[in-house]
Formats: sequence, structure tokens, C-alpha cells
Amino acid sequence: MREQKAIILNPAYTLLFQSKAFMKILWDMFPHHPLLLETSYEPLKGKKQVEKRAFGREGANTVIYDADMSVMAKVEGDYGNFKPIYQAYEELPKDSEGRSYQAGVFFAYEGCGLGFRRGGLIMENFSKFVGHRIKD
Repeated sequence: MREQKAIILNPAYTLLFQSKAFMKILWDMFPHHPLLLETSYEPLKGKKQVEKRAFGREGANTVIYDADMSVMAKVEGDYGNFKPIYQAYEELPKDSEGRSYQAGVFFAYEGCGLGFRRGGLIMENFSKFVGHRIKD
């Protein structure tokens, strides 16, 4: 890794889980589940929401709308040709300086790591990885 000679490939099935459209399928299967956010292929009426592209990456082509559909935040990108999904907005935890944090779990057949990204309202390519260590 230090010599940048590592190549990490995801198996093809991970495309399924990386697609934001998967969130729409989960919402249809388990509507109003407490661990899911309302997700639709059409804008959500009268709700604060996020527009994402099905195969968008690193916050590209993401827009956060207020309840009246005014733009709160937007990141341009190269994924505008993919189908949009709309998901209810849920604010990420913030620190005292107003920076947002997003947790991520890493899997290699089972949960094996936890990471945090720090950024603005939309996590994007310039968001920082926050190093940490959990001790017993």
C-alpha cells in the first residue's frame, strides 16, 4: 500500500449495493422501516429531500432541496445521465465547527471495519477520511 502497488477490485455484485436505486427497492419492500429513509423515483411532495443519481459516486450530481424545492446544496458531476432517485433528507451528525460526519462499515464476508468521512452538507470527492482507533 505504501508503494501504491495494491489493486483493490470489488466483485461485480457490489454494483447492486452501490446503486442508489437499491434504496428504492428496500423502501418498497419495507415501507416506513425505522432504519430506512423514504425513497422514490419522483420528487417527494412537501419534504426536505436529496436527489441522487442511481450510479453516482462521491456526491457527484447530488442536490439537497428544502421542503419548497429550493436548492440548499448542489454538487455537479459526470453522472447526470443516470436515473435520479429522491430520498428524504436526514441531517448528518456535526461537530462544533459545523462539519458533517458520515459513518461507513467495511465488509469482507463480515463486518470488519468502521470508517468516518468528514465534509459539508454533501459528502464528495474532497471529503476527508477521519482516522480513528477503537480500543477494548
